[in-house]
Amino acid sequence: PATLPVSFANLGTSATRTYNALGYNPADDKLYGVSNSGHVLLEINQTNGATTDLGAITGLPGGLPAFNSGAFSNTGDYYAKPNGNNAQLYKIDVATRAATLITLSRSITTSDMAWVSGLMYTTADNGQLYSINVADGTTTPIGTPDNAGGVLGAQFSGTNGLFGSANNGSGLYRINLTTGRRDKISDTPASGSNDGASCPTVALFEPLPDDPNLPVNPAQVVAAVPALDVAGLGLLSLLGAGAGALALRRRKRAG
Repeated sequence: PATLPVSFANLGTSATRTYNALGYNPADDKLYGVSNSGHVLLEINQTNGATTDLGAITGLPGGLPAFNSGAFSNTGDYYAKPNGNNAQLYKIDVATRAATLITLSRSITTSDMAWVSGLMYTTADNGQLYSINVADGTTTPIGTPDNAGGVLGAQFSGTNGLFGSANNGSGLYRINLTTGRRDKISDTPASGSNDGASCPTVALFEPLPDDPNLPVNPAQVVAAVPALDVAGLGLLSLLGAGAGALALRRRKRAG
């Protein structure tokens, strides 16, 4: 994986069409997205950013907004959510381009999502972290909203956590999956628009700094020890905690 701080480089030229809901498929090592007009499934060349039109996605209702959030599961299933405050999530078969609706248990407004350890996660535009069980649509708020850095239009993940970056150049943030809190781990450039994709089956940006937002250690506990010929002794028990990490891929937009 790459190292911190993150470095960025332009690849190729601007795409010929605007797309979003970028996702990396670990099953075929390809990048996919959905065009902002026509709901066309696109394959994105990872070397030069060129897009290949794979055809319109079927099974979508008329009048559906553009997709602005997308990610693949660790097994290669593609999920995308339309823009706006709604409870719609679609599972899209990239081979057939057929979409199946998954109704979320609550409406949310978000700008991207990413897969971690069997669940989809998304930091909504108001800073609230949610987990999504794609099997039944259960959408669960985690912790309290954290707006540090602004709206995270690019969110990505690995086996070591969830991360996000905003358009405003505020930085790259790690999102704590227990508390929902963010901590900045790198600078990032500003952009007119951004999106994120990553491989969910590998750890990203290791080693990471310690996570200051992990739950605090429990209170120290002193256990009694039978007295011998000396004064009583104490036994101190402390618990530790682990941390998490990332990969970022920025897409190009049509001018």
